[in-house]
Amino acid sequence: MFFQLLYDIIVLLTLGLVGWFLLARLRMPAAEILGPVLVIGAMRAFQVDLPASPAFLFPIAQIIIGIFVGSMLTRETVRELKPMALSVLIIVAWALSIIFIIGFFLDSYTVLDLYTAMLSASMGGLPEITIIALA
Repeated sequence: MFFQLLYDIIVLLTLGLVGWFLLARLRMPAAEILGPVLVIGAMRAFQVDLPASPAFLFPIAQIIIGIFVGSMLTRETVRELKPMALSVLIIVAWALSIIFIIGFFLDSYTVLDLYTAMLSASMGGLPEITIIALA
């Protein structure tokens, strides 16, 4: 059991590193993110039998990303954000209003309930819709 899990992780990490290396050699932007997505996604599209990612890896990856992003915040970066405050408020107001308008439209004219319609109209709402569909 443990060795199978270790083998699965090593296979996925190796494929991810190969993708990163290939796209880095081609000087593609964000090779460390797009490379693994491209290689593993292409292999899954061609129905190559790959192991699934273990569930415990997702929270670990989120914690590492949170530490990385949090460690980049300084007083200077917060000062650099102040001139963008009006633009950010306009974009947030626009995004929220679009979510509510499209969400209420979907609720009124489709079989979706209000919560599902709001989540499906939100930016990046696909994970939430997937969770609802699984539930």
